[in-house]
Amino acid sequence: MNSKLNKVILAIVLFLTVFCAYPAYADNAKPASKGVRYKLAAMLPETGNLAFFGQQMRSALILANEQMRARLKESNIEVELIFADTQGNPREAVTQFSRVADIEKVNGIITVLSGIISAINPLAKDRDILFIGLTPDPTFLHTNPKGLRVLFSFDKEGTELADLVKERNWKRVLLLHSADSATTYEVSKVLGPKMKEDGVLATIDTFTVGQRDFKNLCAKYSGEKWDGVIYHGFGSDTPFLGEACSAYPNIAMAPKLGPLSTLDVKPDLRGNLTGIQFFAPAFLAKTSPEYEELSRRYAERFPGVTFSYSSVYAYDAYLLLTEALLKRATTKALTLKEELMTPKKALTQEYKFSQDGDFHPDTALLEISTDGSFKPARIPAK
Repeated sequence: MNSKLNKVILAIVLFLTVFCAYPAYADNAKPASKGVRYKLAAMLPETGNLAFFGQQMRSALILANEQMRARLKESNIEVELIFADTQGNPREAVTQFSRVADIEKVNGIITVLSGIISAINPLAKDRDILFIGLTPDPTFLHTNPKGLRVLFSFDKEGTELADLVKERNWKRVLLLHSADSATTYEVSKVLGPKMKEDGVLATIDTFTVGQRDFKNLCAKYSGEKWDGVIYHGFGSDTPFLGEACSAYPNIAMAPKLGPLSTLDVKPDLRGNLTGIQFFAPAFLAKTSPEYEELSRRYAERFPGVTFSYSSVYAYDAYLLLTEALLKRATTKALTLKEELMTPKKALTQEYKFSQDGDFHPDTALLEISTDGSFKPARIPAK
């Protein structure tokens, strides 16, 4: 009797031991979450004539990466930044693309400059790579379903400039613009056609990037009177254009409009562009506490490196990407782009992308004042 009872008790004890231990065993038996390791290539001009431009964006991306690291780690997500120097040269960009895509096996690319984007976008479009272009030109989105554009918009700028010309009743306009691909896109596809549609007689001529002698170009149009003049080129070119044209009263006395790149004109070269008005990111006209805090942290972390509008857009692009990673926990480009179609708040504003990945940020009209600073534009009397 005792023997049978002992066997029953032993069986019960064994059952309870196995039953109680099973949940712990089952939990341990579950495969541990591998998390997500996302490789992001920042293809920027770190040497060459545009190195200053690349350095601004590089610094912003490093700052954003440092800021988001702890939050990402909580969700077992790591973003590795891999920098590739394009030198501002399309041929070098193709070489660097081969390295980051085939050797580093990156999941995403952030890059800048229309010429660079035009060179590497065809190589990236058929790969599982989220392609973020920090460019005002949206044309690369037409062929890349995994593309995203995060910057000031030339589509919007061209429309706003044309609307301003119409509002101010300019009937005869002189438009001198750089022959680079991005500016040519805005002038030929947006600004020019819109002015023509509005009945504006626009005389359009071009100059080359890096040109410094504008005497002949300005002289060609010095005999005619203009309701308004538009200088449309890089901030490194337009001061010299303004200086040459200032010698001719018919051009010098006309009110002037310019492009976003007016922001890049060096302070000591702004004298010949005093009064020129241009559309810029709204966050430059009315800053927020968040913007001011980022500016302070940027200056402390990278003393001597300019904090520019391009820095802010690079920072925003990183925040948007990491928010998508936190939501989807995947490296799949199309899945992340799908998540990015949901409106998301970054530093400067809420981003609402179109289905092809384009975005038109808020703008404000600024001008160069007599002391060379940028300030909200004066509205001329009608």
